Parts: sequence; structure tokens; C-alpha cells
Amino acid sequence: GALVDVEVFVNCGFGYQVRCEAVCERGSARIGEDHTMLVTSAGAAREEVPQDYLVRFADAYDREVQSWVDATRQGRVTGPSVWDGYASSVVAEAGVRALESGGRTAVELAPRPDLYAGDVSR
Repeated sequence: GALVDVEVFVNCGFGYQVRCEAVCERGSARIGEDHTMLVTSAGAAREEVPQDYLVRFADAYDREVQSWVDATRQGRVTGPSVWDGYASSVVAEAGVRALESGGRTAVELAPRPDLYAGDVSR
């Protein structure tokens, strides 16, 4: 009952943007466009487009590293697993194949090893 369209634009030449829009029967929701200052004057609006991810995600990266440090100090392991890295690579490869073919591409993972039975990131 749903159609999902994922678009990837690499090396756009004007900066770094991440945005998402959900269009539904009775309205839409959009995120990702209000991360910098919007200047409106003389009948026009201008917004800076960051040149890399740091403007938008620096705080998130700092919190991620701090979480890892805190867990390490407590003798715990947190964060993505090797299986997560494998799955991400398979999805990325399928995305490249879809771009090359212009059609849908199945994502086929190998059977999940028992080692990851307790891993909740499926």
C-alpha cells in the first residue's frame, strides 16, 4: 500500500544536503531544510548550503563517540556490529546496481551467523 522513492545525488557541486519528505493522502511532512540561517530580503530568500556534513552532524558525531567511550569504560561494547557493516555494504551495492540498470534491485543478505543472535540491529 505504499510507494517509496529513494533518490541519491552524489557530488552535487553546491554543498551537502540531507532531507526527507513524506507525501501522504492528507498532507506532507518535510525535514532537513532548516539547519542553517534563512535570510529574506528584497523579495527573495537565501539559505546557506553547508559544504560538508560537519555543520549539521558535528553534535551527533560527538555524542556517538562519547557513548562509545562511556561504554568502553564500563567494559561494554556498543554501536554497529560487523554484521551491520556487511548489511550496509550489500544495500549500497544494490543501490549502485539499481542506478546502473534503472530498475528495482533486490537486497539479498547471506544467512545471519548465530554469533549475531543477540544483535538487535536487524
